[in-house]
Amino acid sequence: MDLRSLRYFVTIVEEGNISKAARKLHISQPPLSYAIKSLEEELETILFIRGSRHIELTEAGQLLYQHALSILELENRSLREIQNLSHGLSGTLSLGCVSSNHSFLVEKVIQPLHRKYPHIHYEIHEGNTYQLLDLLDKNVIEVAIIRTPFSGDKIQAVTFHKQPMLAIYRQDIFSLPKECTFRDLQGKPIILYRRFQDIIHRFIEKKKYTLQFFAHVDDARTALLWADAGLGIALVPAYALHYYHSPLLSSSTLLHPELETQIAYATKKGSYLSPLAKTLLETLDQIK
Repeated sequence: MDLRSLRYFVTIVEEGNISKAARKLHISQPPLSYAIKSLEEELETILFIRGSRHIELTEAGQLLYQHALSILELENRSLREIQNLSHGLSGTLSLGCVSSNHSFLVEKVIQPLHRKYPHIHYEIHEGNTYQLLDLLDKNVIEVAIIRTPFSGDKIQAVTFHKQPMLAIYRQDIFSLPKECTFRDLQGKPIILYRRFQDIIHRFIEKKKYTLQFFAHVDDARTALLWADAGLGIALVPAYALHYYHSPLLSSSTLLHPELETQIAYATKKGSYLSPLAKTLLETLDQIK
């Protein structure tokens, strides 16, 4: 199995059939079909279910496709990094960032770097914390800008910039002190951002609080939208207020430091870091 075979395979998957892939690769169809047949023989498995107009991946094909994408991205990154060694601080830096950290990344990191090194370009991958840690493990990105809580023994992470958990509510419907505990929330309908579901459930079980969970949602903005509609009290980290504003909403700080969240930047233990990645980390070290 070589890189050319993987490129052929990925192109067929993305184009949907062999004839379109052959045109995109600027080769005739027979050698492309032969290359895929040889790949299947080498792997001793079937990668495609061939239809009259469209191919469909087998389970083995789906697995190979995911790995092939990572391998080809690693090849591209390796070429860029080698070229960067001879051209100084220029080229492309691949990093991941969760949505809640983008304003921090742009204002505190990218803008200063761009002023100092205008020839650096960026490949930004977005997703939740665990999706980005997976990309880090697969060497698709060099640095992940994520948020606690997370776990992983293959990464090296630095945390900073604590933010509290907030209770967000309609002030014309609910009443809370500016600083509150879960005791103040008992008997009230709670809208919980699922990202923090496990840690909050464990905490209230340990402290023996009884809360009424009205809804669990996948996005902090959804929690705030429901709170704005007067449906309950949203429990979200403070950064969520950057993405949803309403004059009807008030906030109370939860006096439970165990629930604070932090920005973190992570790298894969033992991995090679390009000069661009090292420069990014130096910038982060200066502002943490």
